Amino acid sequence: MGYLRSALEKGAKLYMLFEAKRPVGIVSISDDMIENLYVLPEEQGKGYGTKLLRFAIEQCKGHATLWVLNNNLGARRLYTRLGFTETGEVKHLSETLTEIEMRL
Repeated sequence: MGYLRSALEKGAKLYMLFEAKRPVGIVSISDDMIENLYVLPEEQGKGYGTKLLRFAIEQCKGHATLWVLNNNLGARRLYTRLGFTETGEVKHLSETLTEIEMRL
């Protein structure tokens, strides 16, 4: 929760998706950077991630950009399906874990 609070204090906008009056996912946006796209595990595979990502893209004024963990294959497939491509920028988080920048 502190991480999201910090993002909000830096100017990010946080959006929550509700289904049947129950939150199912969130996304935050800072300028053209899409961050914190999460869907509850039990709600994944129902199109909520796609809905949140499309909404986030519409909020960006320029080229929507995001970072994805190299081992998050489901997210990478979603981003690629919606037109994102890898920029070649990589952040090394550990010996085996990296974040990959993708841009629309």
